Amino acid sequence: MDLAHARELRPTAWIAALSPQRRHLYLALLMTAIGSVVMAFALPRIDFHADEAIYLTRVPVNTGKDSGLVFHAAYLSTGGGALTPLSARWTSLLLGCVLIFSTTRVVQLLVPSRAQLAGVLIPLSMVISYQGIFTILRVRPEISWVAVASLACWCLAELRTKDSWLFRGLLILSLLLLPMNHLLSLFPAFFLGCYLILFARTRLGNVFTGIAVSAMGVGLILNHAVRTWMVDGQLHFLPALGGGSEGQRLGLGSFLKNVYWHSPLFLKDAAVNDNLWSSMNPFEADFATSHCFVATMIWAIALPLPLVMRTWESRFVASIPLATLGLFYASGYFNPTYSPILTIYAVAIYGFMVVNRSYWVGNRAIAAAILVVTILNGGSFLATRVLNHGPATFFEVEALLREKIAALPPETVISVPERFQSAMGDRAQKHVLFKGDLPEDIDIIVLDNYDFEMYRFVPDYDKRQQQIATFASNAKQLEDLALPVYQGEKLFPQTAENTPLKTVQGSWFFRNSVNYTVSILENSAEQKQLASRKPNSIEHR
Repeated sequence: MDLAHARELRPTAWIAALSPQRRHLYLALLMTAIGSVVMAFALPRIDFHADEAIYLTRVPVNTGKDSGLVFHAAYLSTGGGALTPLSARWTSLLLGCVLIFSTTRVVQLLVPSRAQLAGVLIPLSMVISYQGIFTILRVRPEISWVAVASLACWCLAELRTKDSWLFRGLLILSLLLLPMNHLLSLFPAFFLGCYLILFARTRLGNVFTGIAVSAMGVGLILNHAVRTWMVDGQLHFLPALGGGSEGQRLGLGSFLKNVYWHSPLFLKDAAVNDNLWSSMNPFEADFATSHCFVATMIWAIALPLPLVMRTWESRFVASIPLATLGLFYASGYFNPTYSPILTIYAVAIYGFMVVNRSYWVGNRAIAAAILVVTILNGGSFLATRVLNHGPATFFEVEALLREKIAALPPETVISVPERFQSAMGDRAQKHVLFKGDLPEDIDIIVLDNYDFEMYRFVPDYDKRQQQIATFASNAKQLEDLALPVYQGEKLFPQTAENTPLKTVQGSWFFRNSVNYTVSILENSAEQKQLASRKPNSIEHR
């Protein structure tokens, strides 16, 4: 009987033999892996936006403030020499896994007595959330510095409990890499520097703290110097920190209204099918609560959190959402896409409070309720906006255009929609429709009819629209693809049978139409010249 009982336990015996610290580590890895599977399934089911295409063009090294060496290296290393929108999305997911795992480990190490609960709760509240999907499954520079910052926080949490040269070295490396990103990475660098000086110095020592803080300054200088040397062949060590990133400063009331009201409206994910909140809303559809609004309110609720913290160290950490809001106001600059990042941070603090028995039960109950809300919000978002339809057709069209454009002679002058810039490959000249006048020697236009609605905000819109219309009236149509935005479209099904130009009010996150048409038009005046360059350079399928 004892032998049989021993055999029954054998498959799990190795788990029991592990130390609690190892079990907690493996639990964090397991939950991160499970979360990555969920996000991988959602990854192709979110349409590729023009903003993502813009940042995708930043991946080759440049000196812009919205990119950096870490951003360049991360996306180039996973592109395998042929960077595509899908490969870039996978890179974002890998960086997101670093964020999920590091954040989970931080909370586990801060509350080791409830590490198993934290190991499940933190990944769940990040993966099944609007803010997690928005931040991780997009090709944007934020995920790069957020992942590096979370790695630094994990190292600091490890060094709270034990002195390890491994984590000391990893901390120095992450602090060096942090400023090698979007200029906004200076915000977390500032907070980490303050934390090191105010709280970590007594544990790490004055010399190491000085090295750690200096590493961020060195990283900032190297990020500028190396990129200018790679682009221009010159060395410039001091980047300009002001300039284009500073916007017009609003009054405090107008600023707060912009952050907590207008920004969620800008990012609302409207669709014909109700989400969880609109199904419970007794008011008209115009007042329906969006997933973005709920997520933004979670950040807003976190602003007074320092008042309920128990130590000065925890008060400092909990004050970062409020301090970041102050930095945005002082700089006169705020982008709605930054709100989900602050919400992720706030949710991590709520998770810390939930698993920490030292906090008053009422505060823990409120924090638990907020975590329930964020998981319900994320579940509603995934169920009604992401997983209820097939993959976006953009990726299929982009691959087709990439193949066709690669077959054209290198001297062919092509203009493409902003979203499809990646289809141009490594061509020296990349002309983008509506972002400039058509070249006089234009040979081929790839036209997305939805752009006529999307780019009404650009200067000289009427002029550029007329240029395109004039070209199209005399051009030969080589390809005409009428497609739904998503396979098995279920966001706006009531308009699916209408004209492809029919639009429905949607959001920045989703294209506002059910159908769109991509056309390839060839300049008829240049047709013979193109044929002489390379016969059958592009054929109708």
